[in-house]
Amino acid sequence: METIQEPTQKLQLKSIHTCTSTRTAQPDADAFQTNPEEANPVATENEASGVDRNHDLYPPQASVNINGEIANPTARNNGLVRRRSTVKAIKEEGRAASEFLKAKMRELHCLQEINGQLEKDENSALSGHRAAMKVEHSLGLALLASKARHESALIDLSSKESRLNTCRERSLQQSEILKQKQEEVEELKQRKVAEDRERRQRISQEKKRHDS
Repeated sequence: METIQEPTQKLQLKSIHTCTSTRTAQPDADAFQTNPEEANPVATENEASGVDRNHDLYPPQASVNINGEIANPTARNNGLVRRRSTVKAIKEEGRAASEFLKAKMRELHCLQEINGQLEKDENSALSGHRAAMKVEHSLGLALLASKARHESALIDLSSKESRLNTCRERSLQQSEILKQKQEEVEELKQRKVAEDRERRQRISQEKKRHDS
């Protein structure tokens, strides 16, 4: 079975604690501890069957006396120490696996928080973009309508300007005609005055001739 070294786990846990201060409810560490019987089913089977498979690897060194007691207490103590060390190692392995799972769950929670915040930012940016597009569309329509009205006003102005120029030209022409007519009438008046004077003189002469 693969063992997990504690220094590596401590470094991973330290890096995870800096991600976020929020803690989620984690499962109890005992739920992830490995049962010694499940971790070493072969040993359990051996104990159940009464067969010691280490007998061939480690020949018995302790002799049994007449009363059935082990004559070498050191061998008994060594076996007890080995069993306790094995159980302790299995428990430590279970605790390390539990801590590793907790660290990964904290990493997942941190990434979920970051992803949620990014989704909120994206939704906010999308709402702002839609609002800006709506304003731009409204102003664009208003601009097009304003351009159409402006073009219509330019056409009307051009028409009015053309009419004004025509009226001015006619007015100038009429003023010139009027001036000529006034000069003609003035000349006729002066001629009539001279002719009237001449006619009076002729009438006066005729009267004098008739009287004489």
